[in-house]
Amino acid sequence: MDERDVFWSALRWVGLEHLRVRADGSGVMLDGLIIAQRESPQRLAYRIRCDASWTARAVELRRLDGGAGLALEGDGAGHWRLGGGARLTALDGCTDVDFALTPATNTLPIRRLGLAPYQAVDIAVAYVEFPSLMPRPVSQRYTRLADRVYRYESSTFRADLPVDDYGLVLDYPGVWKRMAAG
Repeated sequence: MDERDVFWSALRWVGLEHLRVRADGSGVMLDGLIIAQRESPQRLAYRIRCDASWTARAVELRRLDGGAGLALEGDGAGHWRLGGGARLTALDGCTDVDFALTPATNTLPIRRLGLAPYQAVDIAVAYVEFPSLMPRPVSQRYTRLADRVYRYESSTFRADLPVDDYGLVLDYPGVWKRMAAG
């Protein structure tokens, strides 16, 4: 089993995130905790279970203030259900999931796509905004610029993301900065 812990500090608001990634031959689990002060204080816990190819299969977001959370189940082929129940046809074609409040979800397409240098790919993601936790389909583009640098684009937003050897973001310019361990 491979296990990693990372911490990010928010740059646009007061905030901190801890992420633990556990991977074995059968899949990957991202287990995160976000504490942020934006419009109001937000304390969120999340888990994303991926298969061995880093494709999201189950997503759970919990508000630690007792508010409504979100649970999604994916089939790995771009179809999602709400907590194992109703099918979310609006998300058809979305293989990845992206949370607006964390750099952790950028790792999923970076690892899953395995881009060659200068290769770019357009993807559809189930984008979850905070504090609403309502998923919606969004188009994104990932381009591998260098060995460990990826350009992320969505609508008019663009950021060049340096990553570590595991594909975890080191610096999300102006938004999040990875903190040194220890």
